[in-house]
Amino acid sequence: MHIILFKRTFVYCLLFLSLFLTFRFLYDGMLVDFNKIYYFHIIGDSLFFALPVLFCKKKRFVYPYLLLIVFYILSIASYYHIYYTLMPLSSYLLIDNLQGLIPSICHSVYWGDLKLLVPIFLLVSTR
Repeated sequence: MHIILFKRTFVYCLLFLSLFLTFRFLYDGMLVDFNKIYYFHIIGDSLFFALPVLFCKKKRFVYPYLLLIVFYILSIASYYHIYYTLMPLSSYLLIDNLQGLIPSICHSVYWGDLKLLVPIFLLVSTR
């Protein structure tokens, strides 16, 4: 029992670190002037997004969750490159506009955005 708890906590800490780096890269791409408050936001976001890993007993549930996080972060980055603001949560529910959305997303992702995925892919490769 203690070994399972230790493994989950270890994976949680690894995911927290990878998400911290990813959000740091994301804010870097948005040219945010960093001060102490932004680091608290990044730490809070990373802790929050890593929380479901503590409650998942099987790896097969963790990987789809990580995939959702990757798509979420890429959507924020690509939306910011076009509109210079964060994507509102209500925009994720606009299912009627999905017909032309996939090509639009593919054209709006920059090569520099792929560095956002490096920490999460490193985490997946270590598991």
